[in-house]
Amino acid sequence: NGSNRIILEDSLAVRNGNNNIDYSGIASAKSNAYNTLKTSPGKEYSITLSDGTIVHLNSASILRFPVNFQENIREVTLEGEGYFTVAKDAKRPFVVQAKGIQIRQYGTVFNVNTYAPDKVEIVLVKGSVGITPPNSKQVMIKPYQLAEYSNQDEALVVKDVDIEPYTSWHAGELIFENKSMKDIMNTLSLWYGV
Repeated sequence: NGSNRIILEDSLAVRNGNNNIDYSGIASAKSNAYNTLKTSPGKEYSITLSDGTIVHLNSASILRFPVNFQENIREVTLEGEGYFTVAKDAKRPFVVQAKGIQIRQYGTVFNVNTYAPDKVEIVLVKGSVGITPPNSKQVMIKPYQLAEYSNQDEALVVKDVDIEPYTSWHAGELIFENKSMKDIMNTLSLWYGV
């Protein structure tokens, strides 16, 4: 999509399709090269990283990722919202950095939302993840749980939830549950770019 921006720090041929880009199976000459994918308001994009992990990036979001992952860890940085389907790799954990929160796991499906200025939401679809807030110990969450970190309270709260309202955007739907009109309008403005 012409409205989305991919900032390349390495010149390599990648497979670019309809609103998706595929880095899997592509080796870069620069082992430390990072690229940035930035979606515009109202636009989405899917990217397959070099290890086979698929990231569905929501509207007005930024993903910074290495062209080639390191031998001991796979790490990306997210601003906005992303739905991660992580390729399994027992030797290299996958780490998402989001507003000072570290989300670490070995192959699973989860959603990370950093749109709100004062909180980060992580919803686990399947598998298990460890979440490490700033200056705190790692907390493990299970499928169908929401972990919400409040910057204001500096607290991580974990609770069982219906994950559909948190992940339905990935399937092209918007579901709202116990949301204020302000929150709904903010989501609609991001979704439709108006």
